[in-house]
Amino acid sequence: MGCSIQKAKSNHRDNFDQIEQLIQSECLSNEQKFRINNNPIVKRRIFNKEKKNLSASQQI
Repeated sequence: MGCSIQKAKSNHRDNFDQIEQLIQSECLSNEQKFRINNNPIVKRRIFNKEKKNLSASQQI
């Protein structure tokens, strides 16, 4: 995966999707990843995603 982000006029959700792709790629240093992961909006997105995955997997 390349290290470029397309700059298009988009909503916040698209921007954070791109940030998540950047985190998963090898482009960022550990310090940058740490700073992004401590962003409250990113934390909330990760938490909501985990919660959704958890509730989907708990159907017995």
